[in-house]
Amino acid sequence: MDTAPPGPQIVFSTGVTVDVVDITSRQTSQTTHIIPSSQENEEPRTEIDLEALSAAPQAAAAAVLAERERARRRVARARERRATVVLGIVMVSFIGCWLPFFFLYPLSLLLDLDIPAPLFAVIFWLGYCNSALNPIIYTIFNREFRAAFRRMLCLQTI
Repeated sequence: MDTAPPGPQIVFSTGVTVDVVDITSRQTSQTTHIIPSSQENEEPRTEIDLEALSAAPQAAAAAVLAERERARRRVARARERRATVVLGIVMVSFIGCWLPFFFLYPLSLLLDLDIPAPLFAVIFWLGYCNSALNPIIYTIFNREFRAAFRRMLCLQTI
């Protein structure tokens, strides 16, 4: 003789498992009970508590919220990765443009080297070219900066 647990329950003749997600701890638990049948030819029945059944909409809502949170984190990581790449490019361009000047100028003073004027002018202006590279780098890699740059140049109506 089968003894059912106390409280209301729904009995299915097929195997059904309900996943219950606790919203606060975000842990998933399965509530499936197999009740042996009284006859040998009969399939085992699965019973589900009504509490678990009523928790199913809450579990679905929690799953949707968890998926939204994962998507938000994925977007945030992509933004951070993109910002890291842009920052790396800005740093490399800064070092590449200013390193020759900051290497040769102190060296010429300490060792009393005579740097030809045209070479010194090229190295000096290479450092200033870095200021021209920054808007180009940001325009290439940032949509918002690109839109603001277009508005500033009146290439797009507001």
